[in-house]
Amino acid sequence: MTETPPTAPTPLVSLAPVGPGLFGKLEYVHPTRSAKFRALVPYLRQAARAGDLVGVERVAIRSAGSAAVTVAWACRELGLTAEAVIPEQVDDPQLMGALGALGVVVHRLAADAAASLMQQLTADPSVHVLDQFHDPRVVGYYRPLAAEILDQRPDVVAIVAGIGTGATIMGLADELRARNSNCRVIGVWPAEFDPTWRRPYRAHGISGLAPPVRETHLRPESIDSIVQVPSAAAARRARQVFRELGLPGGTSSGATVEAALELRRSGLEGTLVCLFASACNSASPDQPGTHAR
Repeated sequence: MTETPPTAPTPLVSLAPVGPGLFGKLEYVHPTRSAKFRALVPYLRQAARAGDLVGVERVAIRSAGSAAVTVAWACRELGLTAEAVIPEQVDDPQLMGALGALGVVVHRLAADAAASLMQQLTADPSVHVLDQFHDPRVVGYYRPLAAEILDQRPDVVAIVAGIGTGATIMGLADELRARNSNCRVIGVWPAEFDPTWRRPYRAHGISGLAPPVRETHLRPESIDSIVQVPSAAAARRARQVFRELGLPGGTSSGATVEAALELRRSGLEGTLVCLFASACNSASPDQPGTHAR
């Protein structure tokens, strides 16, 4: 099922000065500066219409930043309080300021403690837990993103997207497969991340990607490949994109561009679309920090 998007299609712009045939899908133009707006706002609106929020006072979400901001935006519309459980390593004064201004109840916790608190919140009848990592309904709200890209660039040969909760990339893949499209779906992870989980989780520098959560929406067999990008390379590419094009994508956007250039170097020709999932907090090209997701 393809859900109706909450806003008009987002811009698709040329990244030619960085790489010929590259385009950026600017998801950061949504009101909460994040692709999360596509899914979480209509999700909560639908929950309200269906009566799922009757008796609910708070909406809780586990997030590294952008999802929490988006849920808070929707909660203001619905007259509810947002509660965010975020990783203890997130240290972003602008993000924390934004959450505070939106009245979000914030818990900064290690992974195990975060999982435990989410279980407690799930058992509280006054709390609606929005599980962006596991609720399959979230994935459907990202399917229109693929439809938009195909409408804007019918010649696209690959869409490159970072992997966080896995919902965005699976929504892309599901819609493309439903349309029998030959467009490839390429995921991006930080090079520092061990997807086998054989080593302890290590913090990395690409906000929103590879969170400290083992089970996500990702179905690796449903996408074409995954490119792993070093955090430093993602940051450098984000700075270049800002300097040359004035586009304020953060490190996750820099990672998708770096991955697209790696695909070019490996011989992939044609139009490549890079997802710019969120905007950086700083106007400085030397500080391409981003709302984590």
